[in-house]
Amino acid sequence: MKALFGGSFDPIHLGHINLALQLLKRFSFSEFYFVPAYQNPLKGGAFASADDREAMVGLAIAEANEPRFRVLDWEVKRSERSYTVDTLDLFTKMNGETALLIGDEVFREFAKWKEPQRILELAHVIVFSRTEQADPREAVLASLGPASPKQKPVQWIAIDALPVSSTDIRRQLGQKTEPQGLSPLVRRFIKDHALYAE
Repeated sequence: MKALFGGSFDPIHLGHINLALQLLKRFSFSEFYFVPAYQNPLKGGAFASADDREAMVGLAIAEANEPRFRVLDWEVKRSERSYTVDTLDLFTKMNGETALLIGDEVFREFAKWKEPQRILELAHVIVFSRTEQADPREAVLASLGPASPKQKPVQWIAIDALPVSSTDIRRQLGQKTEPQGLSPLVRRFIKDHALYAE
């Protein structure tokens, strides 16, 4: 089974990579795709351009040296708001069984996504928690109404996450302090392209 891990990755950091490695070890995916969004429909615009964020993802996974890591650039190349259901629809037609990886804080807004029931039919959803929050599946799934007969199971797992966030990194860069949690190649890219500077 192949896995899709979407996000703004603005910028991608070692917490993302550590999380991906843990999930890869736990589920033994044949390929693990990072999917940078052009624009998340539930968020404002990104701070770095889609092309820069895609480039940083490529650098981070190259440095991680995990042969199953990939970058899926479909959403970036669309140059419009990204909808997971559209990506999954095409990806599963081409690749078969697919897992969609979602953080619990994002999954709590799953009812606001485009065609959430269709997503549950297309992919095996794995919800991961980086905090000690309660399992949100029951409440979220109940908010969607009756389950589809084609709906796949939704799994929930706890992850030992690194205390790193893109928001903190952007703040550190804006304050001209050395950011914590960036790979050297990504840090060099940010510096060379003057990203996130106030």
